[in-house]
Amino acid sequence: MTRCGSSGECIQLDWICNGRADCFDGSDERGCSTPPPGQLPVCLPDQFLCEKDGYCISTRLLCDGIFHCSDMADELHLLCGGGGYVVKNIDVKDVSSRGFLVTWSTPADLSSQPTVKFAYNVTLNTRPASALSYYPVYGNSFRFQDGRPATQYTVVIEVVLLNGSASQLIPFRGLIPLVTLDEDRPSEPSEVNVTRGADPRAIEITWRRPRLPNGVLLSYRVTVTSNAFRLETSVPATQMFAIIDDLKPARYVITVRAATAGGLSNASAPVEFTLAETGINDRVTQFNVSQEKDTLYVRWTPLSDPAVTGYRVTVEGGFADILERNPSSSDAPVCTFSPMPNGIVYLISIRAVGANGEGPLNSLTFTTRGTRMPNVSPIARHYNDDDHAIELSWNYTTLANGACFGLSLATDERHVHPRSVVMTSLLPSFRITDGIDACQVYVMRVWLFPTCEKEHFVAACSELLQLRTQFHPRAPPKEVAFQQKTDDEDEDPDLIQVNVTWAAACELIDEPVPYLLELKWAEPTGPKTRFFSTPPTSDARLWYQFDLDDGVNYTVRVSAKVGGAMWSQPLQIWLGVPAPSQLIAVSGPNNTATLRWSALHLPHPVYAVWAIDLTLQPDQLPSSSSAPSLLTSDSVATLTNLVVGHRYAFYVAAALPDGKFGQYSNPWTMEYQRGVDGPASYETSGSQVVISKSNALGIALGVCGIVTLLVLALGVIYCRYVRLQRSFLAFTSSHYDHRSGTTTLGHNDELDPADDVPMIQGFADDEPLVVA
Repeated sequence: MTRCGSSGECIQLDWICNGRADCFDGSDERGCSTPPPGQLPVCLPDQFLCEKDGYCISTRLLCDGIFHCSDMADELHLLCGGGGYVVKNIDVKDVSSRGFLVTWSTPADLSSQPTVKFAYNVTLNTRPASALSYYPVYGNSFRFQDGRPATQYTVVIEVVLLNGSASQLIPFRGLIPLVTLDEDRPSEPSEVNVTRGADPRAIEITWRRPRLPNGVLLSYRVTVTSNAFRLETSVPATQMFAIIDDLKPARYVITVRAATAGGLSNASAPVEFTLAETGINDRVTQFNVSQEKDTLYVRWTPLSDPAVTGYRVTVEGGFADILERNPSSSDAPVCTFSPMPNGIVYLISIRAVGANGEGPLNSLTFTTRGTRMPNVSPIARHYNDDDHAIELSWNYTTLANGACFGLSLATDERHVHPRSVVMTSLLPSFRITDGIDACQVYVMRVWLFPTCEKEHFVAACSELLQLRTQFHPRAPPKEVAFQQKTDDEDEDPDLIQVNVTWAAACELIDEPVPYLLELKWAEPTGPKTRFFSTPPTSDARLWYQFDLDDGVNYTVRVSAKVGGAMWSQPLQIWLGVPAPSQLIAVSGPNNTATLRWSALHLPHPVYAVWAIDLTLQPDQLPSSSSAPSLLTSDSVATLTNLVVGHRYAFYVAAALPDGKFGQYSNPWTMEYQRGVDGPASYETSGSQVVISKSNALGIALGVCGIVTLLVLALGVIYCRYVRLQRSFLAFTSSHYDHRSGTTTLGHNDELDPADDVPMIQGFADDEPLVVA
């Protein structure tokens, strides 16, 4: 090493006089012999010449996997096994959410040898999973169309020499940087749930994030509609709930859509909610709170409204559980809550309750007397590969005789209360190791009990504490799932491509982690097991593609590829007959409904149809143990004995000879409304459409009127055209010159404005219009 002049940094000796300034002050290139213009510098024996750049680099930088020369000569040298076949001018075009076009130039060494046969092998390395290989590729371009939105790809192009039946793979010929596909529309949010809010005129809406975000979620669009009302509001992507207030009693339909840079998703399945009249308009205004030892007393003056049947009193604070009492109107107007820790601010609320709902809410805050515990300092420690611990400590010098501390710890703050103590201690500290997972957020609280024999009596408590444990490479992956790819006619019909997806144990990973996948299945010769691995990655969501046999039951587990790593929960994959698609249901007369779906490409298909009454069985799902409603060999079925006003979920699956069923279709849900002569109503996943006789007649009359107007307009235009044509021919005939066989119209020709003749413009006396 040597030190630069005025800048002071150190560089390697072989960087001096290499034709490139490596010191900030350029002192490493001063006093060097400069080659004449047009000539390359002379490199030292331990240096390599980058001809295109005109400078030298150390031979230690050759074949290190990093390009130091702009033409990649240091990595494509013969010493690197390059063979001289260099794929250059690699370019990427037409990047979309599903793929891109990559182009390149034929290696100069091969283009000069017309007798050499060769092809290309194009490999797309995805982050973070396996590689996709396409061979043979002829020509100088390849269009990739099977990509995943918002995913990064690295393209490697290799030359394959064809020599009779054998081929020679020339390793690593061309590489382009990462290509990130555009974002696409996300899938729709799921599990939309609507409940009445704290205010009788408000509703609370919750949902789950899209299964396929296809990019970064920006926001959610919540739509609430009724017969004479429509409201659309936007909430942040981190907030998967919305509160809509100031609503009138009515029947509402609620849908949710997700938004990314690629656009809006389809609407979620519509949820209907009826906001009924409560019948109670008065607020409980006269109520107060008092404290005696560790007990709170809530007293109020009853309302005189005869619709009131009781009251709802809640206390929030201190610990996360919401304490609630529901005295009736005939009980004494007082409620007690205990034990209530000292020095805590509580929110006490009360409202009247009736047969049709609840009245307005009234609240106040109350601080319990006494001294609360000092601040507690939690620390998460990672002692070794198998030991995670949470330690807490605080200052507390005087502890009464028989008193003790208690610790409540959970991942949900609703489970942190005096009745959920996991350990007690006589010392002002805790250390807990059992059941502590990596990258998990824990909430906890320390309690002071005057006596350990009666732990529910609380003298004081700490603040609600929150702590996230550290990264642990041995923690098991989460959310293991699989997705079967759509059948491709070009693929092997006996193999099915399946993507197994999972989430890393931590959203933020400190170091790249390789993963190991265990695949198990049964064969006539006995059980089989295979293992697959992925390269190290720091991504939080991952996937791996398998080619699996149809009709085989597989089990997949995932773990980090490190010693002693814990396996994920096993995932069952049964690749039976795929699910029918495009299922629709239409209500008909006489308590019937007609179902239609796309037929499967099977030799002699038999379909099983289920009609589940969600009004009577809201949690029922089809299974191999539940008998279908009917079996049919057609892709249409008619169900009978439906109940008007009941909500149904319809499923279709292929019935197999062994008594099992193929994959179930997506459910079609609808509320049955009796039809008269035809379809009465049907629902889609995004909206509800109602078609009746009167509606159909009105639509038909409107369409006929529009068609009639269009025909009349076209007739008027045609008549006008014929009339102008005849007038023009008559006008030119009057100016016809038999000697020259032409009609010449000059600028000075007088035309009667009253005549229905075409106006001809754009010519002058020196350039007359001549009609031959």
